[in-house]
Amino acid sequence: MPFDQLDQTVQAQLQLSRRFAAGLLPAPEFETAFLQARGANAGLSHVLADVLDEIFYGVDDYVVNEDIRDAANGDLDEEQLRAIVRTQLRRLDEADAKGAAD
Repeated sequence: MPFDQLDQTVQAQLQLSRRFAAGLLPAPEFETAFLQARGANAGLSHVLADVLDEIFYGVDDYVVNEDIRDAANGDLDEEQLRAIVRTQLRRLDEADAKGAAD
């Protein structure tokens, strides 16, 4: 589905994710903005909904304060979160190139 036909909340989530993946947005700002932009994924393609869900799960596991971050418990640091976002965006881009993201 073309980007301009996506719901505004979906567009916001994808724009924020791409900015974060490119290193243009620090993780604490990304976390706050992504959660504010998070909307219902009803009506989205399976791939797009799954990508946004996986990014959300990463944001949920991100802990900004390294003093309380517990890697053994699945807490993520900024670089781990960025890796998840990049992987999911790459997955979406690959599906879109195949026409499977519609």
